[in-house]
Amino acid sequence: MKQILLPLIIFSVLATGSSCSRKVENKPLVDAPLVIGPVKKDTDLKLNPKTSKELKEMMSFSGTIPSQDFFRLVENIDEISKFERNDKLHKWSEDLLDAYYASPSNINKVTFANSLFIDALIGEGAPIAEKELRGIAKDIKEGTKKLTALLEKSRSSFPFPKNLKSLDQGIDVADDYVRWLGKEIPKLGLSKEISRPAIGAIQGEYKKYRPSLVELANGLDRAKTLRSAVAAVNKLLVKFKIKLSGEQGRLLGAANEIGGLLEVMQSSQEALTVIIKVWKMVPASERKQVFASVPDIYDFLQDKSDTSLDCLEKGFCGLVNPILEIARNVAILPKISEYGVAKIGAQVNSAGVEYIQASILEEAPNILRDAPLLIRDEVKKEAAGYASMVAQIQKDIPKFIRTRVDAWAKKNLNRSIYAIEAGDIKFKIEKNGKFSISPNLKRIKDFDTNAQTLGTSMSVRSRFIEGSDSQSNQAKILGPILKLFAISGYTQPSGKPFPSLMVSSDGDSKKVFDIKKLLSDTVPYFVPDTAMIHPGYVFDRKKVKLNSSVVSQAELLRGISSQIKLLRDWEKNEFDSALGNVPIEEVIKEIPAGSVGINLFPKDILFALSVGSAGAILQNIILENSPAFLVLSKDELLWGNDYKKIGEGKVSTVAGLVDIVDGKRTNLVHTKDIARFILALDAFLEASEGIENSQSGPLLEKNSEGLTVLEQLVDARKYLRLFMLGLTNFLVDVAKDKKEGGFYSTFDLSLGLARTSDQKDLQTQALAIRAILASSKQLDLEIFHWTALDGYYYLNKKMWDSELQFYKRTDGSENSEKPNLTEISEMIRAGNELSEIMDTDSRNQWTRIARPWHEMLIDL
Repeated sequence: MKQILLPLIIFSVLATGSSCSRKVENKPLVDAPLVIGPVKKDTDLKLNPKTSKELKEMMSFSGTIPSQDFFRLVENIDEISKFERNDKLHKWSEDLLDAYYASPSNINKVTFANSLFIDALIGEGAPIAEKELRGIAKDIKEGTKKLTALLEKSRSSFPFPKNLKSLDQGIDVADDYVRWLGKEIPKLGLSKEISRPAIGAIQGEYKKYRPSLVELANGLDRAKTLRSAVAAVNKLLVKFKIKLSGEQGRLLGAANEIGGLLEVMQSSQEALTVIIKVWKMVPASERKQVFASVPDIYDFLQDKSDTSLDCLEKGFCGLVNPILEIARNVAILPKISEYGVAKIGAQVNSAGVEYIQASILEEAPNILRDAPLLIRDEVKKEAAGYASMVAQIQKDIPKFIRTRVDAWAKKNLNRSIYAIEAGDIKFKIEKNGKFSISPNLKRIKDFDTNAQTLGTSMSVRSRFIEGSDSQSNQAKILGPILKLFAISGYTQPSGKPFPSLMVSSDGDSKKVFDIKKLLSDTVPYFVPDTAMIHPGYVFDRKKVKLNSSVVSQAELLRGISSQIKLLRDWEKNEFDSALGNVPIEEVIKEIPAGSVGINLFPKDILFALSVGSAGAILQNIILENSPAFLVLSKDELLWGNDYKKIGEGKVSTVAGLVDIVDGKRTNLVHTKDIARFILALDAFLEASEGIENSQSGPLLEKNSEGLTVLEQLVDARKYLRLFMLGLTNFLVDVAKDKKEGGFYSTFDLSLGLARTSDQKDLQTQALAIRAILASSKQLDLEIFHWTALDGYYYLNKKMWDSELQFYKRTDGSENSEKPNLTEISEMIRAGNELSEIMDTDSRNQWTRIARPWHEMLIDL
């Protein structure tokens, strides 16, 4: 990704094998002798550990605190809980965060249906959907013709049998035909939007009804009575919603009636009634065969008129034909009685079952051959309905999408999403551990917030996703994603670009950041340090100050990196269980299952969005008015936008960053800001580790040189590591006090990087130690460990307060004020991380220092 972040440092510390190559005084940079190993030694502190009660007094606080400091406090406490492996402390840090978000005045909330996500979904998706729908409408028309032709031709091209030995064989034939269609439809050259639904519909419908066919076959096979055989057939007719009419309906109705009479038949007349009904039901050509077992009855009935048959059935023919009535009583009924009513019933039942079985088996081949025509008619019907639906959607695509998503969200996302956090809060923590959080001001609509709050809120919220239930994670995950959309921008439903939180560094309020043009933009864009943000993530772009501090950009990068890690599309995590498995067909029911193959929350697209948002911050390093500088070997400074001037004779091992105020570079370099940017780079590099495994569509697009964005990203990681090395060398070679150890706070570029004060503060020491450790691990350079240890030794020797039994807030003063909550937690976190590389004596000493604090926090 050379066009996003090109090399800023050509020459690394590995070339000399040293991280200590210059001495910084109140004069330009000069070379210094090579020094290997820690400069200072630890000092044995006289420890008189504070009691838990005394520490709680120190921890008690009541006042206004910036939201970013509160989020850092929560994050540090959670890190301490991991070091201590203490779930109770982890829960306490989570309770602190929950209390912040429980106050409506601290946070602006939105519903999913009214969020930036839906606007982005509609704005980005509607033009694509419109184009797709036009193609689909055309494909429906063409596809219907081709499918109809295939189905009609299949009557002769598929080997339907002329006869069936059993109904099971018929089911096997139906199975084969459906499979055959599944192979033939793709050969028609239809679009996947047509072929997939067609195959899915045919296979789905058949899968739905196949059990009923099996049930019919089994029912007829097991049927012992005529009525049970008729019931099996009727059950299938009801399942398939088939209504028989004409002769078929009459025959099945007669069979059902006869079956009912057989079940109650006891007398000879009742048997004769059944016999007459069977006689009427059976075609004349088949009667002799059906009555072969009772030839006398056949002979008696074969020449009778309908009138005679009717009176015999009713049981009295005296008025119609007295002679027939005599024959009924003298010949037929005694013959039936002699033959046996039960026996006749059994034979009629058996013959009836066989007749129905034979009739269905005889008709089955015809039904199978006609099935393609039935499917054809169904395809035409479905295609017409599908075409009508497409036309209806085309009338107002945005409204259609919003309506469907809104309905789904009300059912599945019943929690509000946290959007904009306040810039500061009132925070109170008592010595008994009870705490309260309240708004600093009454906020109704607007939130005076800042870039640091945006970044730290994203970082801290991602820490408490693991282990939570999927439903609560939905809101936790969506909040930071809304910030990504607000930072990167998107196409609105109106077709205009969303005025993102990014502003142009040249002060042109009309310019709107477009993440799609990230690689071609030459003007830097950044999220300003502070802004009065209205609901919907918009602010007055004309009034906002063009201030972009190093710490703000660092915290934004760190927060975005937490989203990159969560959204890695090649890994399964909590995102997938909470949101990632919602197919678009579940939301827009009109889309046939399996026809689209994308999710409502496409993880790969959101991953690309998060990477692009981070790239926007990193790209500023090499664009005009770059906040980054390089220190060249001949005491020259080179700004990041002039990186191309680096060449033979111009090499650099040290890099730094300055704030942008009112659109212009400042001269002051703050050590703790450099440290925070190193920590942010570490977070980005960790989050993007393995990025070559991504299958994200936007990242696989090629540029004019044939390179994918993904390939450029993989390449960029190398240069980011070099930049990280240069920033670390600033801490090691410039900020470090070579005599005493520790890190000076501020330097002035206009004076050749001369320090502005000899005073050192606790937060700078803690952050510098953490940054050096992170860089050492990321770059695999253990040589940096020595500088981190020197910083710790300095703290023990120069900043230890025997009264506090902890470190002073600043050195150089006997009565230094005690550090605040965030500074204390930052130092404990730094010491815990450093303890892994300490020698045994120093590690034991740190344990004695930190143990009371650990126990006090756990006790809270």
